[in-house]
Amino acid sequence: MSRRIVIIWPETGPACELAEALTRTELGFELETIEAYPSSWEELEKIIGRDGQTKVIVVGLTDRRRATELLEVLHVQRREILTIAADRVESSDALRAALRAGAGDFWSPPFQVDSLRETLRELDSPEGGAGRDGQATAFIPCHAGDGASTVALHIAYFLSRQIQEQVLLADLDFQCGTTGFRLGLKPEYTLLDALLHADGLDDLWPKLALDWKGLATLAGPDYGTTFPDSNLVRIPGLLLSARRNFDWIIADLPAALYRSSEELLLTAHSVCLVCTPELISLHMARRRVNDLLELGVNREHLRLIVNRSDSRNSIAAGELEKAVGIEPYAMLANDYATVTEAAVRGAVVPAESKLGAQYQKLAVRLCGVQTKPKRSASTTWRKILKLG
Repeated sequence: MSRRIVIIWPETGPACELAEALTRTELGFELETIEAYPSSWEELEKIIGRDGQTKVIVVGLTDRRRATELLEVLHVQRREILTIAADRVESSDALRAALRAGAGDFWSPPFQVDSLRETLRELDSPEGGAGRDGQATAFIPCHAGDGASTVALHIAYFLSRQIQEQVLLADLDFQCGTTGFRLGLKPEYTLLDALLHADGLDDLWPKLALDWKGLATLAGPDYGTTFPDSNLVRIPGLLLSARRNFDWIIADLPAALYRSSEELLLTAHSVCLVCTPELISLHMARRRVNDLLELGVNREHLRLIVNRSDSRNSIAAGELEKAVGIEPYAMLANDYATVTEAAVRGAVVPAESKLGAQYQKLAVRLCGVQTKPKRSASTTWRKILKLG
């Protein structure tokens, strides 16, 4: 029995255009087009079928609310199916909505047959139809010099050593990224190249992500490089591709909360605010917490990491919580000499050092948070997919 692709799109024109392009991939998929969103779990189950042959469901974003709610249900209940969002045009808002809802890809006209074929061929990969569906952890400095990039680097490195999975350290600070310099790398490609070739990223990661001791690194652009604002709208697409190709993404973000970072912050496994016990840093940490909560980030996903916590004039953990508004998640030692020596060598701090042990413990803790139990189909449909 042939494999099936179901297109749920209430707009006949683009749905037919997509179906025609999928036919030209010549991969032997059976196509079915549904012109209305299902209104119940039973109706959706009937569309999917019980023969296990439905491998891909494409959901058109004609009605953004109903489409994203459908994507959320599929993401929770049928993770073995590759879910793809589609729209008439590609926009940062549409990409953001798709990413939040759990879509594995985003398609828009003109539908490129080669690109569709490459995505569908991933169904035959060892990871299965839904790809890796990687988790992301974001690191944000509360104030310049708080050491967020150093913490992100060490967490990514020790995470890759501990869990033996594909980890990507993505330097998304498009103004003053330091990963390449910090590790003594001379990458041929950077974040700018990734965004300029966003349409074919799945094939390009082996070139874009430079291997450093088993850790994949995407360096920020060189200092002084012109970075057109128009490229930033492609960051959601970059993140979708990264999630498909890596088990974990450690994202090193700039201190300012740019619109281009919103989709990452809203969908991240955790958002780590790195501060120091200094007064200005703590003040900025409180502002960052308030900004993130106002943006819509779940308070339970926020992690306050106090760097150089045992430095002179440090304050107690209880006082830190009062000053910032959330309790410290981790307290890291002040070992300036060891960090500086490692930076000079283009290395990380020794695993056997006090600070190295703290980094290892934090890396495991950050990635070991238990996910919530899977909800029943009927409960999920009632609470998420309100299409009645």
